[in-house]
Amino acid sequence: MPESELRRKISTFALDLSRMRKAEKLLEHSYLDECVRSSPEETEADWRHALIFWIDQLMTRSLALGDLESACYWHFEGIWIDQIKQHRAYHFWIYGRNDGSYWTPGDQREDHYFQACEELRDLFVNPGCKESIQSFSEPRLYLQRNYLAQDGTATGPQIAQLIELKAQRLVNKLGWTAARQCAARFVAGFYGNIVPAVVGTDRQATIRLLQSLEHSGSPANAPDIVNGFETLLAIRYLDLKLIEDLWDAGEVRREVIF
Repeated sequence: MPESELRRKISTFALDLSRMRKAEKLLEHSYLDECVRSSPEETEADWRHALIFWIDQLMTRSLALGDLESACYWHFEGIWIDQIKQHRAYHFWIYGRNDGSYWTPGDQREDHYFQACEELRDLFVNPGCKESIQSFSEPRLYLQRNYLAQDGTATGPQIAQLIELKAQRLVNKLGWTAARQCAARFVAGFYGNIVPAVVGTDRQATIRLLQSLEHSGSPANAPDIVNGFETLLAIRYLDLKLIEDLWDAGEVRREVIF
């Protein structure tokens, strides 16, 4: 064997050893944090995905929303329900990969999304997802402080900002005038009815609130304007039996919620 060939073989094995040594270092979190930097976009995406994970935990009552201080709620307001649907659809894809190919056809991906929508509707009438009325005290104070006037209408100090944020989601589809009208209509329907729907189990308030959630708060085929906090309030606190009754009676269309 020529010396050059031996040198090549030694070099190849030395490279393998180097790679194994580096791979072992990747198991050390401190090394990853220091040496493998994330871009600002990756950091933002990681934060968003972590928030969605915690919203999902709260929706399924692995955690109780009422146990959180109200200072936590604004985090959930920065997540849109479409992102929650995509998170759940992604897991349907993950679970289904063993039954098919890695590259899922478009129609199956669409089915995963529709499954996620249906799953969210199921949570409305899942006893395990409901919290006691007593735990609503913290969310109620937050709503009254930020979004509700003394008379219970959705005209609190943060309402204009909330409407504008939702309108920005719709402007490319509807234009500013229609976008603001749509956002204001949703805000009035949701925030103006959430307290009587939860505290008083008011039938008409519950109907108006559920109707505000149709097509995720916006016209069909327009971007959604329901945020994560609103999703949590509706799923965790609306009365299960009343929702079942409204769906059975046809007073609210189940299939268009979210």
